[in-house]
Amino acid sequence: MFDKITIRARVTGEDIAHLVDLHQLHVWTNASNTQVEYRSGQLSKFSGIEIKITKSTITLKCSLHKYWNKSNFGKLRNDNLFTLSEARASFEMLLYENGLLPGKVRVVQFELGLNLDVSYDPIEFIELVNYIGITDKIMFVDANYRINRQRTTLKHKDIRKYYKIYDKGWEMAEKRRTPSDESKPHANILRIETVYRRHNERSDKFFTEDNLNRLVKRFWVDWKDLFFFSPNTCPKRQT
Repeated sequence: MFDKITIRARVTGEDIAHLVDLHQLHVWTNASNTQVEYRSGQLSKFSGIEIKITKSTITLKCSLHKYWNKSNFGKLRNDNLFTLSEARASFEMLLYENGLLPGKVRVVQFELGLNLDVSYDPIEFIELVNYIGITDKIMFVDANYRINRQRTTLKHKDIRKYYKIYDKGWEMAEKRRTPSDESKPHANILRIETVYRRHNERSDKFFTEDNLNRLVKRFWVDWKDLFFFSPNTCPKRQT
């Protein structure tokens, strides 16, 4: 259920040396050629972990779901089942590998999502989505994607929490395909996600049983009220 997460923590010089070696971080400098920060290089495409270290503070971003699959099965994927207990175990592995202590790490952004296998092309559902939740948050077509492959609520920088629904199968196929593959079918996976930004919570508090249960209940309350433009119209089976 957990996907992308961003954590932040203070690190020592010894920690930085370990992280630079582990992730093959690059040194970024300013105009005066003095060291400014360390950043991830090409290795992040294979590890799925993006790191930036500035003034003894590390910011680490990754998909817990992909990290779990990469660690256990050797593939960066997030289209299969991923439980809360696996998410917690994945996070513990992530901290251990990077030499970070739970009590000193803060969760600053995260995503909760659910993959839904559907019988039709997900676009048939997405194009009918109108708004979500009891506060009637309107779902807009995301201009960064093909029309009706993703819709989101407002997500400007002042919004701490927003929602998105998208065609997960199309997204996965888009990353692999060439222009000549565009007409090929893809898996019918509809993805719903809640994105929390500008968060600030210690990770040992965040991954408690009570907090995880609270987040799951909130996820259900929000998404059970997804409203479609034509509630009496269902996608028809093609013959």
